[in-house]
Amino acid sequence: MAKFTIPQGREFEGIFVIKEPNSGTPLDLTGASGTFTLSSIGVAGCVVIDKKAMTIFDAINGKFKITLTADETADLETSLGLQEDGYPLSATYKALLDIDASVGKVYVRVPQIYVESVGDSCPAS
Repeated sequence: MAKFTIPQGREFEGIFVIKEPNSGTPLDLTGASGTFTLSSIGVAGCVVIDKKAMTIFDAINGKFKITLTADETADLETSLGLQEDGYPLSATYKALLDIDASVGKVYVRVPQIYVESVGDSCPAS
């Protein structure tokens, strides 16, 4: 899985591709619904965003979209320092996608979500 990074204090859209269990084939999400829950990483892992509705982006190709507002990302905690590839040194959050699809309940875990402090820099950078 590619590194998943949310910019702190900025609007964010992320697209998740959901695949058939034990297969590389996208799951048909026609008529499906789902939620996104973001929790901090750690022993006590507190929930930061709870059951935010996702929207279907491309049902046939198994794509859901999550949209977070600038207010929702403003208080997300960033990790200090950057790796050589420009990503934060450690992930600060994890996510759970809870999906009701034609095949029944599907749960997808995103084990590492990074938050990048973008400050006052240009949004395109």
